[in-house]
Amino acid sequence: MLIQILEKVPDFCNCTFGKQNPIKRKNIKKRAHGVSNHGNYQPTNKQKAFINQLTKVDQKLYKVAQKIFEEQLEKVQRDYEFKLC
Repeated sequence: MLIQILEKVPDFCNCTFGKQNPIKRKNIKKRAHGVSNHGNYQPTNKQKAFINQLTKVDQKLYKVAQKIFEEQLEKVQRDYEFKLC
């Protein structure tokens, strides 16, 4: 995390006292990477099952990474006594 590298909390990360985050999230644009919208495709149940089977390891890895991130976030907020925006 940036805070751990800088060893301080940048103003745009600190919402401890109800400050507004100056980064306007609404200005963040979705990127299509040059791929056009394919419409509202709905996979079949068989396709969903196949996708689920193919991504089982990914799903487990994501859950572990998410848990580690949340633990690190709690620790850095506790160590630096602030609330992340």
